[in-house]
Amino acid sequence: MGAAGIFLRWAWWAIFLVSVSYAQKCPRVFNMSSGSVKMVHCKHLPQLGATLSWTYHAETGMIDLAFKAKPPSESGWVAWGINPTTLGMVGTQALLAFRQSNGSMSVNKYNVTSKGGGSPPLVLSSLSFSVSNFSSEYRRGSIIIYASVVLPSNQTLVNQVWQVGPTVSGTQPGAHAFDASNLMSLGQIDLLKGKIPQGPAPAPAPVGGGLSPSGSPSSAATAPTGTSDANAQPTGSWISLTAIALIAAAFTF
Repeated sequence: MGAAGIFLRWAWWAIFLVSVSYAQKCPRVFNMSSGSVKMVHCKHLPQLGATLSWTYHAETGMIDLAFKAKPPSESGWVAWGINPTTLGMVGTQALLAFRQSNGSMSVNKYNVTSKGGGSPPLVLSSLSFSVSNFSSEYRRGSIIIYASVVLPSNQTLVNQVWQVGPTVSGTQPGAHAFDASNLMSLGQIDLLKGKIPQGPAPAPAPVGGGLSPSGSPSSAATAPTGTSDANAQPTGSWISLTAIALIAAAFTF
């Protein structure tokens, strides 16, 4: 076997290992203070590199969840929530977590309001649905939020919103970035079937934690396109890597 063949063989194995690692990134097992917990479903959310893992309990209408995302900075925040009334950021009721200056974690309940001007778009307040057992942890640059949530009216098709931001002042989160991934981090999810319903591409969501640049509410966005299984892994990049690996193998052997 020539040098080219050896190189291609090593390239094949490298691509194979990368593709396998990529396909396994959606976490379902979490080591919590109460012990190891395995979620039934795991979903790569379409924006911000976030994941949502959960188990739905039909008898109680409750989900146990773990939301994982990487804040833009060590002093940043991450949040996941449900909008009970519409598909948009304004009106979302969320859990938001950040790492405090002393290294300890803070997680609490926030409402995304439509207030503009000097009023904060994220307000620390109670939620209209029950949330319990919520906690958070910082792990390898990411923040994980754990919680038990009673779904509003036991509706398993919910409007979810997730977000990350770079700063926190006291308990007040700073505005998130205005990038496309931040503005489109919302959509519907079927927590019973573990699927994102098919629908038109989402319109840009409100910026600045739920506000348009002028401070007025933006129009509601619609769900992302496509339907995928909750336990399925992201396919586009994985298929591309696999195809390259097969081509390399064909030249090698």
